[in-house]
Amino acid sequence: MDKQPKSLITRFLEIAIIFAIASYLIRLGVCYIVQVWPVLVIIATLILTGILIYRIWKKHNETKW
Repeated sequence: MDKQPKSLITRFLEIAIIFAIASYLIRLGVCYIVQVWPVLVIIATLILTGILIYRIWKKHNETKW
């Protein structure tokens, strides 16, 4: 089976469609990250604060012995 070579217009249309889909998905991902990042920053701050408080408490209690 011999494949017919694709015409130039068909190639440009395929490239344009793939580019449009990729641009839409990148935009969707960026919008999702922009909406979610404040919550992620709050969670990370709480976790880091908890770790810091635990380490200070542990160090303070070890020196009393």
